[in-house]
Amino acid sequence: MQFSVIVPAFRRFDALDETLDTLARCEPAPAEILVHLDQATPEAAARLQSRHPGVKLLQSKTPQGPGGARNLLLAAARCPWVVNFDDDARPVNRDFFRAMERAIQALPRAAMLSVSNQPQDWARPLPHAIAVPSGYASVFNKEWFERAGGFVPLRFAYCMEEVDYGLRVHAAGGWIIHQPDIHVVHDMVERPDTREFQASALANIALFLFLRYPLMLWPLAAAQLLLRLLWLFRVCPAAILPGLASLPSHLWHHRHHRSALPAAKVLSWLH
Repeated sequence: MQFSVIVPAFRRFDALDETLDTLARCEPAPAEILVHLDQATPEAAARLQSRHPGVKLLQSKTPQGPGGARNLLLAAARCPWVVNFDDDARPVNRDFFRAMERAIQALPRAAMLSVSNQPQDWARPLPHAIAVPSGYASVFNKEWFERAGGFVPLRFAYCMEEVDYGLRVHAAGGWIIHQPDIHVVHDMVERPDTREFQASALANIALFLFLRYPLMLWPLAAAQLLLRLLWLFRVCPAAILPGLASLPSHLWHHRHHRSALPAAKVLSWLH
């Protein structure tokens, strides 16, 4: 079985180098590795091609965000199964692709396989269905990705990207399967607990509810948003007003992505 590997990258070249070096040591190797440089400079592109000449490079001078970058990378990938790593995530074991091949052979109709760097996610011994996939390390069934419609391109994607994709796959009848026995490293920069970060996350939560919940579930959406506001009141009250103030423009700007899902599908996904 052959795999494409995609890596959306944004200015963390030390982490990207380590990820690509790790992938190059895997046995068997992937069929291809594609990297997207968001807002790339000529110097950054030349550096990547010099250090990793076998990588296929995609570039965007305008910001795509992680979801927009993955849309472009998945469209360019040629294999039916596409392994996604953030630029700061990489396999633990050299036989990662052999292990993933065995997982897919056992679950050939899965829409997506998800792996984790968290020990608590390794506790259950068998693969199991999950509602929200890992954003930093996962394997897309390309046919399912195209059926689901890809990601909403957002420069700031926290609290939106994986949640939105998970719900849409579920609504279409697909399964996202967590593989507890396949482990990865994720050298994520610690999320800043700042007003700007939390305000943007609040706006994305509201966007997700607006795009996917049918009108009959808007009272539930309001309750979920209220819970987030109560949480922010405890941890970062300064984010509440700027977050709420940004909602009208944020929702209006992305209104063309609205495609409400059946209430029964939303409720079963929440369950």
